[in-house]
Amino acid sequence: MRLWLGAAFAAVTVITAASVYVFVNDSSGRTLETQAADLAVGRTSSLADALGKAEKGEAAPLLAAANTDSFEAWAVSRDGEPFAPQATFEQLATIEQGATAVQTALTGRRYRLGLPDDLDLTAAPIFGHRRVRGAVVARAAAPPALTRAFDELRGDRLQALAIAIAIGLLVGFVVSSLISIRVKRLARSAEKMAGGDFDAALPAGGSDEIGDLTRSLDTMRRALRDSFDMLATERDRLSAVFDGLSEAVIVVGEDGQVRFNNPAARRLVRNGRPAPALIPSLRRAAEQGADEIPVLSIDSRVYGLQARRVSAEHAVLMVVRDRTEELKREQAEREFVSNAAHELRNPIAGISGAIS
Repeated sequence: MRLWLGAAFAAVTVITAASVYVFVNDSSGRTLETQAADLAVGRTSSLADALGKAEKGEAAPLLAAANTDSFEAWAVSRDGEPFAPQATFEQLATIEQGATAVQTALTGRRYRLGLPDDLDLTAAPIFGHRRVRGAVVARAAAPPALTRAFDELRGDRLQALAIAIAIGLLVGFVVSSLISIRVKRLARSAEKMAGGDFDAALPAGGSDEIGDLTRSLDTMRRALRDSFDMLATERDRLSAVFDGLSEAVIVVGEDGQVRFNNPAARRLVRNGRPAPALIPSLRRAAEQGADEIPVLSIDSRVYGLQARRVSAEHAVLMVVRDRTEELKREQAEREFVSNAAHELRNPIAGISGAIS
């Protein structure tokens, strides 16, 4: 049970941690894209504002200074010519949606489009005193510093994921071990009760479901102890009654084995089975519900037998009374009466003749 609970806790921990990691990683990727796009739009707008305020000779140095490894910018005048002298924008014509970006910016609006390879195409208008003087179009990638920051954050997330999984596994196995120990303690107490030991109190449980189960089992233990004590008392009383009976009491199961017999029945039980002379009556009682034999001779003794089927126990109860001495007394009484009558017959006959 401990292994199953530990594995369940571990599985829940791994699934939860992995789900959170995937969600956070996906969210971080979207955040990186959004931050890079916002930064590209901001740099493009700042460059457009600077070009709008710059003198004619300052435009080219500003445009050259703005270009880096992760940011390429071109400035286009309202007439479609390079905004800054000595500046070219032939490469702009090869960029997807570059013309659309220029047209959008020349109308006074900003433009942004995501390109393959995590690039962003942005455009911003260059405003003059009264009208739009041109447009700045830029192709930008995420700045290296921002990419490094997110890579470090991804590494931290992996480390946090590993730590979370390790802690989850440890906590899961600790909790499962505690639950398993408490359940095993209950199982040992139940085994003791099954073996007839109702004196050992169950250990106190907590306030959770296992604690409730422990208290319920302890209540059942006390009730069973009282019941078994009462049954033991009744058993001893019945045993004393059966031991004091002169009649033989025998309980025979459906398999023919003797389940119970009192001391008076020992001579009628042989190797765990009733004497052969009892078997016919036993069968009749099992089939018909009851049987009675007033006189049954077994080993030179005479018995009276009553048998009754006990359906609930799937057995037959036999009560056998030894009538040997009783019948001897009856025979002796009959012989005495017969002899007395014979001896009195002659004197009575003489008296009767004299009277006549």
